[in-house]
Amino acid sequence: MTIDWTVLEDRVRAVATFIWGKPARAEVIEGVRFDAVVRLDDGRIVLVEATVEHNLAKIRTDIAKFAALRLALFSKNTFALCYIVKHVEPTETMVATGLASHVNVVSTRTFEQQFFDARSYQYIRTDKPFGSAVHPDTGAIARNKYVPVRFHDRRATKDMSLADLAGCLRAGETVLLSGEYGTGKSRCVQELFPMLAGQGHAGPAPVPYPAPIAIDLRQQWGMRTGPEIIRRHFSDLGMPSAADGVIRALGSGAFCLLLDGFDELGAQVWSENPKKIRQIRRESCEGVRDLLRLAKGPVLISGRDHYFDSDAEAFDALGLDERSTRLLVTHEEFSLPEMKEFLNSISADVEVPLWLPRRPLVAQVLAELPKEVVEDLLAADLGEASFWEHFVTAVCRRESLIRAGLEPGVVRAILRRLAVLTRSRGGDTGPVGLDEISQAFEAEVGAAPIDESALILHRLPGLGRVQADSNDRRFADAYILDGLRGDHLVGCGSSRAEADQVAALLWCNPLREFGQRLAGERLRDGVGVKAAMSLAALFAKRGNGTAAADVVNALLATADDDEVLDFGALEVSDASASTLDLSRGTPSGLVFRRLVADRLVMPEVPLAGVEIAVALIRRVEGITSQAGLPGWATDISTDGFDSVRTNASVRAAGLSPAHHILVTIVRKTFFQKGAARKETALLRGLGQVDVAGVTPKVLRLLETGGLIERVAGKEGPCYRPIRPHTRRMATMLAELKLSGDPVWQKVGAL
Repeated sequence: MTIDWTVLEDRVRAVATFIWGKPARAEVIEGVRFDAVVRLDDGRIVLVEATVEHNLAKIRTDIAKFAALRLALFSKNTFALCYIVKHVEPTETMVATGLASHVNVVSTRTFEQQFFDARSYQYIRTDKPFGSAVHPDTGAIARNKYVPVRFHDRRATKDMSLADLAGCLRAGETVLLSGEYGTGKSRCVQELFPMLAGQGHAGPAPVPYPAPIAIDLRQQWGMRTGPEIIRRHFSDLGMPSAADGVIRALGSGAFCLLLDGFDELGAQVWSENPKKIRQIRRESCEGVRDLLRLAKGPVLISGRDHYFDSDAEAFDALGLDERSTRLLVTHEEFSLPEMKEFLNSISADVEVPLWLPRRPLVAQVLAELPKEVVEDLLAADLGEASFWEHFVTAVCRRESLIRAGLEPGVVRAILRRLAVLTRSRGGDTGPVGLDEISQAFEAEVGAAPIDESALILHRLPGLGRVQADSNDRRFADAYILDGLRGDHLVGCGSSRAEADQVAALLWCNPLREFGQRLAGERLRDGVGVKAAMSLAALFAKRGNGTAAADVVNALLATADDDEVLDFGALEVSDASASTLDLSRGTPSGLVFRRLVADRLVMPEVPLAGVEIAVALIRRVEGITSQAGLPGWATDISTDGFDSVRTNASVRAAGLSPAHHILVTIVRKTFFQKGAARKETALLRGLGQVDVAGVTPKVLRLLETGGLIERVAGKEGPCYRPIRPHTRRMATMLAELKLSGDPVWQKVGAL
């Protein structure tokens, strides 16, 4: 590989400065110019010539320059150390010729190794895990495809790419990167490292300086000084002798420090006193503060956003200058195209389900699963609850890999206890105090949190700050929170003691739609529908109306179209609900009094034995006005009506009969639970609309267009959606009359 001689000279001067700790400059001495001259305190002088030529004649010419000057300097009691540095390895003849005249003929790599063997370090470090970017089962380095994330500059209020971040570090900046768990901070460091190390060059390219040093702070527990951190890092890599050169050169700007996981340094004790816990966090960062005081090169330091109570505490604990530090935060989710790109790298047959969170950690969990498992989990009608189980298990296992402080099951149990606490809080997601986190730990473990266990409590996954300068925490991840709540409700179905305990509480925060579906599937597969109804009756009788409504909604959310759900004169009072969907199945024997809900979906057919009296509903779907409320719904206050999610509301949207039929079939096949829809259930109610007999034609258009397929079922024909078209169908339903989809246009011509 060729290299410009000016670039080589600049590199040699930089390396000489690092080796001897004195400035290296091009100088003319006794009429002879040298590419690098270093004057040492003991009276010695270092003379360096850099050359891109690879022939013995050039070596002999440079040796002659040294020979003439060495005698002149020696007469003045100055001893000269002489080097010829080539960009490639010299031949044995070149080396021997130099040694005969007391001149060291070396390559750039050999020259650089006098203070730091950067290439060996880069090779070894690249093969080791970077922070939490690891396989969730084995803890081995993450090897899955990287989908680039973007970072938000909080001061400049703009987004930056990974390449932009690398540019900031090459320019010598200090960057504080924060973000919630699982948003790709450690993987960012893993991808930055080879970029900054210049890996990918063909041939013996010079090492870029500042050279990156990537340190996992989770391994630096108890370190109190910067040199201790450096020695521990290189010792862990099996390169203990390299630490001395790095420590000597820290103040020269020779290195770019990539410090991942300030939240993983480890507090040795736990306290419920806010001032005390801030002091504990500051003491944990003592070694990092000293390292950043000694280091003069660029720095990236990353960790969880909620670990410190405020930015001011972070700057103080880490020893950063607030004015000169760039503040970046990771975006919590991929865009839909980014997630599609990632999933297509696993399997071309996978579509992005509407329910799938798009966080980097979700992508990582999927990447570690076999292709066929991913395809099963992401089947829109089957995989939602199963995926959540895989996901939360992987998250808890990932936390326990920090150190063996807690088993994954204990981490999950603590989170579940905290999720239950939020059920009765003024805010849906919290807050929970440090004392409550400590109590949850003690309830699961049987002892107060100390030593390594306290570390995980400082950084439990899914939790975030309530606000700046607050030591309270809240659930920042609604997906985990709702799943934990649903998981806990399922546990009540199999534990009478737990059910009795919940029945005595007053909950105000209900399950959201995902939690309803998860709880419904698990209750049906576990204790069964009748036992779940008995659980709802227990909650209603004891006064926890929200818990009773959760069980009812869980069963409704997972009901088949033709399923009859007789709740046996169940009366639920003073309840909160996110969604009460009466369009699923045929409920009866059910009364709600004094209900507060975000969403009420009215049935497509008349109901008997259902009553809702005195309710505050944010939105009623399926009717267009107060006048459309059925007689069994009285004293209903709402902010609005109508949606295109039910047959009744499709009628209200003013669609033609053919388009009404199309929307109904697409909605039932693509966006309701079940792998396939029975023909009888699919076409139920359409006879009142289809006076012209166009339903078979709409079905045929969908079949020939490859959108649905007709399959044989145990009780007659069924229709199954072709899942790769899910996103297309969602767009068509959103656009309705404005849709330009070919199927919409063809149906319009019927």
